[in-house]
Amino acid sequence: MFLQSFRKWIYLSSCYFLRLGSWYNNYVINIAKEESILYNAKRLLILVPHYDDEVLGCYNLLRNCVKKEFDLLYVTDSSGHKVKHYDSLTRRIESDTALAGISSVRQKIYLDIPDQEVYRFKVDLKDKILLIADDYDFILSPAYWDTTPDHSTIAHTLLETIDSDKIIYYRSTDYTFKSNSASFCSRGRIGDKLRAISAFKTQRHLALFNPIIYSSITDTKLKNIDTVECFLCANEMREEHKQNFNTLGIHNIFRFENFTDK
Repeated sequence: MFLQSFRKWIYLSSCYFLRLGSWYNNYVINIAKEESILYNAKRLLILVPHYDDEVLGCYNLLRNCVKKEFDLLYVTDSSGHKVKHYDSLTRRIESDTALAGISSVRQKIYLDIPDQEVYRFKVDLKDKILLIADDYDFILSPAYWDTTPDHSTIAHTLLETIDSDKIIYYRSTDYTFKSNSASFCSRGRIGDKLRAISAFKTQRHLALFNPIIYSSITDTKLKNIDTVECFLCANEMREEHKQNFNTLGIHNIFRFENFTDK
């Protein structure tokens, strides 16, 4: 009982100071910019390193842009690594469950590159991008500064392959650019996104709720009823926008593993 109360006190204190800091630094998003850059876009491609990144980075966008057509290119098989291995089909089913009912998703494309080995298949990835890039108005990718190995390789390969005018970066578990530097944002109800991410039961040990919770604390003034996804156009990227903060590292403060058990 004491431990639970102590964790709750730490969490509430953290919420207060993170929120205070976000207001002081003007991190609160200008919602007027929401999805405006995509106004004339019809077809978009999202490069997804692993099953769950599409929800962490683009779930609100997929739900809000119902008149757009999104194709999702899953780059890896999300099978994990030798220490912790996952069944790729199970991960794929989890993704399908998380995105169930979202009408903007037109098709899913699977490259099935071995997890954590994208660097070995850069040529294959580049060839695939070149083959289909002209079919899309924009291609969304993990941010250029993302430190996760597969994410980083995908972002750098994309920038080497096509013109930056067509590239838009999103944030996953790494908060790779400052919120007030975002080119546009997409907001949604936090409960919907938490329920979607809970579909990834094989990943519960990673505390994937944290990026969503952190967004609602630092990026909005709406007392946790909203969560915000931030996007940065590659041609607007500047060094001063860079921010490396891995939200999974705060799992000892934010423990929401039992959120969906109730």
